[in-house]
Amino acid sequence: MVQKWVRPKSIFSNFQSEYPTKDAVVASQCRDFPDDFKLTARFWSQHYAMAPGGKRELFKESVKKLKEMGFEENQIISSLSQNNWNYENTVLFLIDQ
Repeated sequence: MVQKWVRPKSIFSNFQSEYPTKDAVVASQCRDFPDDFKLTARFWSQHYAMAPGGKRELFKESVKKLKEMGFEENQIISSLSQNNWNYENTVLFLIDQ
């Protein structure tokens, strides 16, 4: 029996996302800042899926400080990721929303 492999392009050709803006942010981070993308993926996996390993202390500190300012945790993590984990840019981003 011969296995037929499906090409990834054909799997995703009709994909419709619920979150097109977030998908674009993730895709551009993967393309433009691959190291940040890997760190973000690791953090999200550890935070949301309880993947093994220690979370980056800097990321945890940023989330903690922003929570103390009154922002919601999921909004904080998403905003930090959008701003390549730059705390100052994220504060400005959250305040402008």
